[in-house]
Amino acid sequence: MGFRDRGLLQPGYVADLVLFDPDTVTDHADMVQPTALSEGILQVWVNGQEVWRDGETMGNLPGKAVKR
Repeated sequence: MGFRDRGLLQPGYVADLVLFDPDTVTDHADMVQPTALSEGILQVWVNGQEVWRDGETMGNLPGKAVKR
């Protein structure tokens, strides 16, 4: 898509990362509860900022719409 600041973990680049254990990840969402949270997601970073840790949100929303 022509992005120049993505795709590598290095200073100055945008990073979205999910740390998880594939042996413990479980999806609980279904047709009745489509927004039920998954288990086993340890940490999530969006635009290089931690937004999720051990089942709790960090309260920040650093995400942006990606336009081409």
